[in-house]
Amino acid sequence: ATDTSLQENLTLIEEGINTSDVFALDGVDDRIVVPYTSSLHLEDLLTIETEFVPRAEFGMQTIVSQEDVFKLGWNAADETVYYALNTNRDNYQDLQDTWISTGLVVKNGDLGQVALTFDAEANTIFVKEMQSGEYYNTPSAGYLESHDNDVIIGSYGGTSNEFFEGNIRFVRMWNSALDEAYFFTASSNNATGIIGHWEADAVDGAYVRDASSMENDGAIGAVPTQVSLKSLPMPDYLNTGTALK
Repeated sequence: ATDTSLQENLTLIEEGINTSDVFALDGVDDRIVVPYTSSLHLEDLLTIETEFVPRAEFGMQTIVSQEDVFKLGWNAADETVYYALNTNRDNYQDLQDTWISTGLVVKNGDLGQVALTFDAEANTIFVKEMQSGEYYNTPSAGYLESHDNDVIIGSYGGTSNEFFEGNIRFVRMWNSALDEAYFFTASSNNATGIIGHWEADAVDGAYVRDASSMENDGAIGAVPTQVSLKSLPMPDYLNTGTALK
């Protein structure tokens, strides 16, 4: 199905992912692909939010990525959140095997809520894990090296796909750097620069709705199976339904 909004992003769910309240990814070949459009062109500002439960015994697990631009993930070896940003604009950097540890721990099987911001103008990279309240802050190094590549939820591109095993409830992205006060709030869904909000409970038959105000609906490439979030530890704002809708 073709998105009729201004963004014109088409989301494809590949290889039989189980979806309802979470995307249940098998760590083998499951992923969600958002084909590149000009709305996904990133240079000086970026915010990513995601809510996930890792269930892998080994290996690097990619939560969301854009090949050779950025990736956000989790390492089963030390149960820690990792990222990589291609900020070496004048000397091309391959992100294939590049990961940087934030030191932020999400235990295997536990709920992780992670927000990452990149601000080239302020020269900062900031990552916060909301459940623990811990954060990582480091200087950035220039602008993102932009590439016309798809955004992928659940794996990386290239030859080392680093598929994610576990549950992902949503990924949200902005081409702006949100203030920390707006992380995981309802108001941030309408914040300037939002370019996508792909949420598992937005699946409707053959479609997955972009829950942002841009309404970037996509198509599911396989019939989903019902999966419930009720057994997972959920924060109060999700129980009350006051945010992320």
